[in-house]
Amino acid sequence: MFEKMLCPQQQANALDDLQRLWAFRAILDLDGLNQLVNGKAYRSDSLAKQLGLEPCTITKHGKKGVKDHIKAMMSELEAQPLSLSSQSLTLRENITEFASVANLDSDCVNVLEFIVHLHSCPQLESLTDHINVKTLGQVCSQLATLLRLSPNAVKQTLRESSRLHQTGLIEYRSYSEGLCGRVDIPNESVIDVLYDEQFTCEKLLEHAVTPAPNAVLKAKDYEHLGGDVNIMLNYLRNKNQGCNILLYGPPGTGKTQLARLIADMAERRLFEVATEGENHKAIEGYQRMQRYKLGQNLLDAQSSILLFDEIEDIFEDGGLFMPSTASRHKAWMNNMLETNPIPTFWLSNCVHGMDPAYLRRFDIVVEVPIPSIAQRKRIVERCCKRQLSAATIDVLAQRDDISPALLARTSDVTSTITTGKTAEKIYLKLLNQSLKVMGLPKVKMKNANPANSELYSLSYLNTNTDISQLLAGLKRNPDARICLYGPPGTGKTAICKHIAHALKKPLHAHKVSDLMSMYVGQSERNIANAFAKAQNDGAVLILDEVDSFLQDRTQASNSWETTLVNEMLTQMESYDGIFFASTNLMSNLDKAALRRFDLKVEFSYLLPDQAESLFTRYAKALNLTGIKAQHLTSIRALNNIAPGDFAAVYRRHRFSPLTSIELFIESIRAECNLKQPESRPIGFI
Repeated sequence: MFEKMLCPQQQANALDDLQRLWAFRAILDLDGLNQLVNGKAYRSDSLAKQLGLEPCTITKHGKKGVKDHIKAMMSELEAQPLSLSSQSLTLRENITEFASVANLDSDCVNVLEFIVHLHSCPQLESLTDHINVKTLGQVCSQLATLLRLSPNAVKQTLRESSRLHQTGLIEYRSYSEGLCGRVDIPNESVIDVLYDEQFTCEKLLEHAVTPAPNAVLKAKDYEHLGGDVNIMLNYLRNKNQGCNILLYGPPGTGKTQLARLIADMAERRLFEVATEGENHKAIEGYQRMQRYKLGQNLLDAQSSILLFDEIEDIFEDGGLFMPSTASRHKAWMNNMLETNPIPTFWLSNCVHGMDPAYLRRFDIVVEVPIPSIAQRKRIVERCCKRQLSAATIDVLAQRDDISPALLARTSDVTSTITTGKTAEKIYLKLLNQSLKVMGLPKVKMKNANPANSELYSLSYLNTNTDISQLLAGLKRNPDARICLYGPPGTGKTAICKHIAHALKKPLHAHKVSDLMSMYVGQSERNIANAFAKAQNDGAVLILDEVDSFLQDRTQASNSWETTLVNEMLTQMESYDGIFFASTNLMSNLDKAALRRFDLKVEFSYLLPDQAESLFTRYAKALNLTGIKAQHLTSIRALNNIAPGDFAAVYRRHRFSPLTSIELFIESIRAECNLKQPESRPIGFI
């Protein structure tokens, strides 16, 4: 079975003296003879031959004879200088060079050399596979026996605070099996580097961190952060060690670009901790942390900065009964956040799941929110190198889920393909292909819709408030919380769009279904983010179907329903801008919520005169003629007709043309019949 585990080259090459000596000690001192001998035969003739054992030894003298022969060979090796293979000599020289840079003592060098051999020599791994170690003390005892060191000396090299452990090359894993599993090399690619005849510490570093490109964005793209950019820059310039800055915010807000920008401004090289290993394979959190450790040991503290993105990989990678990587190394992590020689940016999309014990150890914590539309527009203009029209730039500026890096990369690819008139078309095609693979909606250019522009008029709203006066008041004081209630299609959303347009403000419209989440606490965070984003953009905010978020708390059957209402009330009170909440079910709203609205506007169905006027206007837009008195009478008789009914029929006309006034009326009547009938009083009055 063992021969099948070895490649032909490994079976043909004999072990050198150092590897044979370790193998003999494992056989004799650690009861490994059964790994070699099975009754009256070798488990692997190839392994026996590599150890210098002949087949006749086992057949003539049995197990005891093999043991005596190994004991004699081990004594001979221990009494003379060892002959090392060229690979082992190269490894020893490279480890010695690394030790001089990482400040490792001789015990660390000896332990590291053995661990690398253990992970690269299948024969050694096989002969130590039987060793049952359950504690760090047992591991240290076994390694001490193999290396002829004191158990305490080995323990000093493996403890979490040791210089060897802090290099990130090795990790003691208490939950793994066997000696090889306990003393792990998380980044297996460094083994090849340590055997490289052209070894340099820079080559070793390449397998841990990667140089970051220069920033695409400029300082003025982060004006929404106030003076935080200068604060971070000055701190980096003056802090010697233990400099840690946490940047958090939704994806695509420019956190990575911000770290690159500050590094450029500080005239330092930024290195990013790798997120993938060989063949672009994703690596686990503990492997990323080991790479971070190596970067801390090999980079120059005066000219370098580290960037650890997606820190959830180490702070939130635990399971139900499994602690996170950071928690398993809590003492080391706390110490590192206070003494790390290389300044570090730590990036996260959300910090709600992080232990506060870690959060309070960061020197500076900066939230990087979504930039305002005006700022996003400047970013798009800079990234797209004059390839796009003003209309396309405006559309892209509305998309806060498209990162500046994606915009810039698409621009570079487009420039390579063409610089002519087709640049915009190619740019949008490439961008949409990238968005599709990322699971994001594609960019759509807006088309004017006559049903929403030419045919819209405030005169077709039946409300209990003068909308013109309301608009004039909002122009004087753009700070209000207004509840819009009434049947669907009566113009509640349309009036919000009209007011936002009249005030020259962006409109942020959300449905409750967009903000609800199955995860505990996420719905509340989504609500807070919606208000924060609108506040940042100076937008008019509308939440549709808000009754789900403001339902009467006395009727709540779950605690989370009450929490949602409380969060909504908190955000409404603190919001500095224009907020509209629309609902079809006014009677379901919490009484405390109703008191917090500055104005409650009721939207009712069209009055007969309004219905007749709007009918005439749409008939003209549809090129339908021949309106007669009975047609107008039919429209006026509909007591639950709304502007939305006309808009729905108008949209349907695009693919199912209306050919007569009669068909137009029937379509409107059908829309009205789909609604719940109006309740009418019955009995005696």
